[in-house]
Amino acid sequence: MRYIDDVFCICTKSQVENILSKLISYHPDLAFTHETETYNALPFLDFLIIRTPTRYHSTVHYKNLFRPNYIHFNSFCPLSHKIKTVKTLSKRVQTHCSTSDFKTMETNRVIANLIKFQYPESFILRHFHNPNHTPSNPIYKSICVLPYSPTSSSIARALSKFEVRTLYSNSPNISSLIRNPDTKSNSPYNPSLLSGCVYSIPCADCDVVYVGETGRSVGTRLEEHSKNISRQDEKSAIYQHIRTSNHSFDLANPSVHYSRIHNKQQCLTLEALVSQGFHAINRHIDLPESYQSLFP
Repeated sequence: MRYIDDVFCICTKSQVENILSKLISYHPDLAFTHETETYNALPFLDFLIIRTPTRYHSTVHYKNLFRPNYIHFNSFCPLSHKIKTVKTLSKRVQTHCSTSDFKTMETNRVIANLIKFQYPESFILRHFHNPNHTPSNPIYKSICVLPYSPTSSSIARALSKFEVRTLYSNSPNISSLIRNPDTKSNSPYNPSLLSGCVYSIPCADCDVVYVGETGRSVGTRLEEHSKNISRQDEKSAIYQHIRTSNHSFDLANPSVHYSRIHNKQQCLTLEALVSQGFHAINRHIDLPESYQSLFP
C-alpha cells in the first residue's frame, strides 16, 4: 500500500483535472485532494509559493488557525532548549524566504512571537541564526549525565570550564515508579507483549511442543501462527501437525523462556537449546556436539 502526500506541480486547472480523473479511474477506492493557487500564492508544506510575472518566490507559510505556542522563557526547561527554539525559527527565515523583504517580515514576526513568551530581545538577537557563522564544536574530555533541576544549568556551566559536557536525563515520574504489570512490555504477567523472545506453544492433545524465536512481540508472532493455520499453510510446522494428527495448539498460553534478546544469533542458539528439552516439531539450527554436554 502506498501513500502519496504533498506533491507540488506547475500546471493549469484543466491539466490537474485530467491527471486526477485518470488516477481515480484506476480504482474506485482511490481519492485525491488538491489545492489551487489563491491570489497567485500556493502553500506547499511549510512554504508559501508566490508566482510573479517573471519568477517564483517563497516565504514561510502559516495556516489560518496558527497560534504560536513555544517554550516559555520562564518555564522549567533547559536553557539549551530555548536557544534551539530561537535558532530553529530564525534559520527558517534564511531557508524559506527568497527575498530580503520576505526575510525582514518573517524576522519581525519571529521576534514578536518570541517576545510574547517573555524572551528578552537581547537573548533573541544573540542566538538568531547567522548564515555566515560556522560554529566550532567544542572538544570535551568527559561526559556527565544529571537529572534536570533548577541547579543543573549552574553545574553544567561549572563543569564546562573543565571541558566536561553535561547531558540531562528525565526525572523519574509516577508512571515510571508505579508499573502496571498488565500493560508494561517487560512484565512477566503478559508474555504476549514481550519482544526479542524464545517461546514455546504446547499441543493441547499430546506432548508435542513448537519452539520459536522472534525479535518482535510474542503476540504479533502468535497472530501470524493463527493466520497460517487459517490459510492452511503447508510451510507451517504447527499446521502440519494439526493436519496429520487432528490436534490443536494452545496459542493463548505461550511460555516465554528468554526475553529482551537483541542478537539474532543468540536467539537462534537459545531456540535450538530449548528445543532439545522438548519433543519439538520446529525447524532450528544444528548445534555443535560441544553443546550436548549441557544436557543430561
